[in-house]
Amino acid sequence: MCNDDPQLCGPADGTIHDGTGNGTVTQIAGDPSPGAPGIWLGWYGSGQYCYANYNSFMTDGDHDWLDDQCEYLIAKAFAPALAISQTDGYAKGEPYWAVKYFPNDPNYGWGEFVRIAYMPAYYLDGGIGGSGGHVGDSEFLMVGVQYNPSTQHWEVRDAYVSAHAGAPTSSSEYLFRDNLEYPTRQYAYPRVWVSRGKHANYKSQSACNSGAFGFDSCSDNVTVGRIRVYRGRNAGSRFLDRFPNGVASANPLYSGNYRLEYFYTQQRFKGWQVTSESGANPYTDMLFSNVFECFDFTYVFQGTCYWGPGPNPPSWTKLTAWIDGPRQVTAYQTYTWSSFATGGTLPYQAEWWRQYANESAPTLVGTSTNNGGPYTAGSWTGTVDRCQNFTVTLKVWSNDNQYWQRSASVNTTCPPPPVTVYIDGPGLITTKGTYTFTAVTSGTSSPTFTWKERFCDYMNGTSCSAWQTTTGLGSTYRRTLGPDCTGTGEKNLQLHVDVQNSDGRTASDDRTVAFCQYL
Repeated sequence: MCNDDPQLCGPADGTIHDGTGNGTVTQIAGDPSPGAPGIWLGWYGSGQYCYANYNSFMTDGDHDWLDDQCEYLIAKAFAPALAISQTDGYAKGEPYWAVKYFPNDPNYGWGEFVRIAYMPAYYLDGGIGGSGGHVGDSEFLMVGVQYNPSTQHWEVRDAYVSAHAGAPTSSSEYLFRDNLEYPTRQYAYPRVWVSRGKHANYKSQSACNSGAFGFDSCSDNVTVGRIRVYRGRNAGSRFLDRFPNGVASANPLYSGNYRLEYFYTQQRFKGWQVTSESGANPYTDMLFSNVFECFDFTYVFQGTCYWGPGPNPPSWTKLTAWIDGPRQVTAYQTYTWSSFATGGTLPYQAEWWRQYANESAPTLVGTSTNNGGPYTAGSWTGTVDRCQNFTVTLKVWSNDNQYWQRSASVNTTCPPPPVTVYIDGPGLITTKGTYTFTAVTSGTSSPTFTWKERFCDYMNGTSCSAWQTTTGLGSTYRRTLGPDCTGTGEKNLQLHVDVQNSDGRTASDDRTVAFCQYL
């Protein structure tokens, strides 16, 4: 069943977690808001890419208006970390999952969001005190996530933890996101406490220890890893059961017993055990319930239960676009800003505008198109020609006359002025005397100087003596020169200076001084 990367494929012995303890946040290059709450999943994991009503090019095999690859990326990125007792002998199973998309409901204005159901599918329930156990356990977790367009991160929105759901001892709870524990980063994946032997799920250790009228316990639990999410274990949607004929166990202990389990088909869940026992409630009881499918189930219920879109694709997709490019630049350098666009119909036409901080209006600096391909309206390459912060604005038109505009602020770093030097002093000497040459610099701070001299027969620097180096003189070089103008003496003096700034940058200059006449 495991068709992920080999290093992500866990053992087939029923270990439901990945063994990473608190785990780590998904890292994808190009994060526009490093360190912000939530998780960046890249442009091809963004809300505008994932949702069918924004992206007519997406792949939606289960007809739920959510791109299939996005379903996996989101489910894996937000897989909860599990705190499990290391003495729990019943904490094994074969996790499956499902994802549900809700467009923005204008009656509430909460924006689009995604609800993920994690189904550990435990083999056995251990009961309490040696009694009350049963084959199969269909406890579950749900995590709601929402795309934040400001940071372009997905963030936890809410959660639902089942704890003996449907039983008299039920402690199941809907949780706002600030009532959850986050082992790594705020509003990234939560931590869930799993009661020993019974698999009831709780927001905290204390909630677990007082759950089910005090019968549940997490007293010796530790965070062992995150629930496993395999691409091939997406159960589908209410429109498409990906396993209509059931699934066999991947565990060699049970894989040969011909017992099948179901997720979107109404069958009691027995944890792949061959037995006459009735087993646990079917997972369909959750997947087809208001808990998973109802838009406003988890808020103050007002009599409206919107189950979301599908199975027919949207008849129209909304044009949106983003700017992908540097937010920190250096003046007088050249950079490229690209567009990421979805929705509407092709081709796209775009304009790029720039407005510096001291300007009252933006200037059109470029135009671009999608060049026949989806997800882009082209790019613009330009030079930052002054040392000021500025705003880049992208304006996009689709072929069906939709328009979208987005701006991005860019901070400009002013580079230090270049280090320069030239030697100031006489160019022709006809009488003996002490002459002064000065290294005139600009763009320097606490520079050091190294001087060199040599004598040459010709101004072009041929027939010369070896260079002689002098250090510690500072910016002034004094030399007593007595030219021989009979025609048999030295004819030219060549000076060279190297200057090194305090930050390591360097510059140099040469000067040739003729004796008696220019030769």
